[in-house]
Amino acid sequence: MRWEKIDIGFLCAGDEAFRISTGRVPERLLSSIAKVGILHPIWVKSIAEGSVSYLVVLGYSRFDAARSIGIESIPCLVVDETTSDADLFLANIYDNLSSRELNILEQATALKKSEHYLGREKTLTDIMPVIGLKPSPRLLERMLDLLALPAPVQDAISQGDISPTCALFLPRLEENEQLAFLSVVKKLKPGVNLQREFLEHLYECARRGGESILELLEKPPLKEILPDESKPTAECIAHFRSALHRLRYPHLATCEETFNRFIHSLRLPPEVTLEAPAFFEGSEFRLEVRFHNPEDLLQRLKKISDSLSSHEVQKAFISTMP
Repeated sequence: MRWEKIDIGFLCAGDEAFRISTGRVPERLLSSIAKVGILHPIWVKSIAEGSVSYLVVLGYSRFDAARSIGIESIPCLVVDETTSDADLFLANIYDNLSSRELNILEQATALKKSEHYLGREKTLTDIMPVIGLKPSPRLLERMLDLLALPAPVQDAISQGDISPTCALFLPRLEENEQLAFLSVVKKLKPGVNLQREFLEHLYECARRGGESILELLEKPPLKEILPDESKPTAECIAHFRSALHRLRYPHLATCEETFNRFIHSLRLPPEVTLEAPAFFEGSEFRLEVRFHNPEDLLQRLKKISDSLSSHEVQKAFISTMP
């Protein structure tokens, strides 16, 4: 290799054969290069085709950043012909890992290119552990499936809008369902756990009803919730979650709503809580009383006894039983 400072007009990224990074150039990289320049040289190959003399083979994001900032010349290492494509690919992996972790879409890209340059066996044994994945043929296939997702979905994954767990689930869906879920994420911006809950419930409700997730979202009650921009996002998330819960667990949701109405009718003081059995499975309810002294306890117990002895309350309580 030899070091040169090369005019940016003589460089091009070509087919980006060894590129692993996805998405937009990080702001921190743009800021760093704008202030102090390129600290680590870009690797290039001499091609001497037309007005372009060199092909970028490592440091694609640094090249993109320099080009967008308007830097006129770039420090480069010119690789010689003895450097194999497999070596260049490995150099790209370690170049990226030296400064950050790869996102899940970058991991998938690395695995696909690793199969091309190194073969499947080395991809499983050497590359998957290096990029933070457990060596597994099944996981390898699932990761590669991510690269067939629609471009808007891939962009959302690379930007961190869709969690890795949900990303790995999406290839099981049709393309219109993948885009439909993306619309939910964009409108509600749920956190990682809620994303997973929404996706699992949407999938289960749709399959149980013999329809697609898109068709499910276009029907009441979900249809009325998503486009409602008059309410705060947190409120829309709560309504969407509640509606989806009722669709997924209709009997449980009915029990919960009936029990909550019953609790409200009791008008218990804040120091007293009454809980139903988990998922209304079983017949053991739980009553908790918080008190300061024996007299306080006796007063609360009397109020509870008076409330529960009412004929109407007893009827309401019986109606809450599953």
